[in-house]
Amino acid sequence: MKTKVYALTAHDSGRITLYSKLFIAAVILALISAFLPMANALAAPARVLETDDLAQEWQNKLRNLRAHSLFYEQVRLYPADFKDSDDLAQAHELLNKYGFALRQATRIASTRAGFDINGKVTDDKQAFQSVTDLAENLRIMRAIWLKLDEGGYELHRMK
Repeated sequence: MKTKVYALTAHDSGRITLYSKLFIAAVILALISAFLPMANALAAPARVLETDDLAQEWQNKLRNLRAHSLFYEQVRLYPADFKDSDDLAQAHELLNKYGFALRQATRIASTRAGFDINGKVTDDKQAFQSVTDLAENLRIMRAIWLKLDEGGYELHRMK
């Protein structure tokens, strides 16, 4: 009888159970994901609800597009400000992506599908799609702007 009781109470304290391993792995994954950059998560949502006033939303997006366009026209990079040519190349690449998103947004604004010349809605479905597409390009530009700011690049604005 002593051997049965002894056998039931004996265990290997050096072994880690499967549940403990899973718990440790989950904690490590949570810590790793907590330290990842969140620039895209902080950007405004690209979707626009259908219940929103599309004409007002369109005007807000156009105003935002003008501000982004002004920034892109005025910003300059000087090679003398960069110690490493890779940093200069990365800054130029980010600005090229910014310019591409700006050209896409400008194309959407100039075609104004679903809107008349005064910004009034003529077709709800097309207007909603235009506002959504424009919002997505503006979100991309904001995310790139944040990356430029976080990268510590020396940007000069010409006036």
